[in-house]
Amino acid sequence: MTENDKTQTYGSNFTGLLLDSADFLDYVGSGSVFVDKTGLIRDLLNSSPNRMFFLSRPRRFGKTLLLDTIQHIAKGDRTPFAGMKIGESDYVWERYPVIRLSFSHFESEPLTFRRKLLDKLDEIARDHDLDLKPANSVSDIDSIISKLSKNYPPSHLPNMSPDTEQNPANVVILIDEYDFPLLGSLDNPDNAEELRSMLRVFYSTIQGCRHMLRFLFVTGVTKFSKLSIFSGMNSIIDISMDRNFSSICGFTEEEIKTNFHGHILKALYDMQEDGIFEKDSTYSDFMKQLELWYYPFNQMSEFGYQARGGNVGQTFSPGISSYD
Repeated sequence: MTENDKTQTYGSNFTGLLLDSADFLDYVGSGSVFVDKTGLIRDLLNSSPNRMFFLSRPRRFGKTLLLDTIQHIAKGDRTPFAGMKIGESDYVWERYPVIRLSFSHFESEPLTFRRKLLDKLDEIARDHDLDLKPANSVSDIDSIISKLSKNYPPSHLPNMSPDTEQNPANVVILIDEYDFPLLGSLDNPDNAEELRSMLRVFYSTIQGCRHMLRFLFVTGVTKFSKLSIFSGMNSIIDISMDRNFSSICGFTEEEIKTNFHGHILKALYDMQEDGIFEKDSTYSDFMKQLELWYYPFNQMSEFGYQARGGNVGQTFSPGISSYD
């Protein structure tokens, strides 16, 4: 079937899908489906004084793409966001230095984890041309934050000297899959405890630098309540169950109907051919089945359904006895 045939059969919004990319720029101008979440991101960025947030969602919910989008917004260039909600809003476009970390590829063995984190801190310092000694401790992130804060003054302080004692609140920190190493060490209590202690120092250091932060966003699958990012960082706001931001990852029913109408028609047709749906099944039948397939997550979106089997919060913050 040609692209023209697909358009005639499934509608004018039947465009390509990027299934394996978490790079925001891959979507810009590509003709692929991109569900615009930038209005919600703008609301988070404009939140004052609370600009430190945590979001828990299952894997494959778009957390990494969300952080990549935020990183590009922090570059201060409106151009890639033309036609999007934040691009058409009154958001003030400033350039902010970004520290971005993803723990999704970190090992759970403590020494290996520590070495990789120190190497990553050194890489961040090099990327920003910071004159710093190689990191010897996970707490050395404070030197990076302090240097970035002074070296990249906001536009309303263009003549600020790097030698000044003033540190403007302009650093953006994005941390993806913060809990990945911890989840990988649950069957080894000694490793888990050592990792937890190391991360407690790391996040407590960030907490001590909060006066230099423009924005902090942390994502993960679970919430370890005794880790200092939550017990020590009393300024961080957990938006995992906040209905104002429930649709910042994943899709609402309306977004699915608007952006994926043609793809749903094609999926229905393919499943009819495979015998999964009856030949006389309709679009509405498919949508009802879709709701059942994703039922556990509906309460977190604008579907508005109750979760089966108790508290939906258990999906996002499961009880882990060692840390809960």
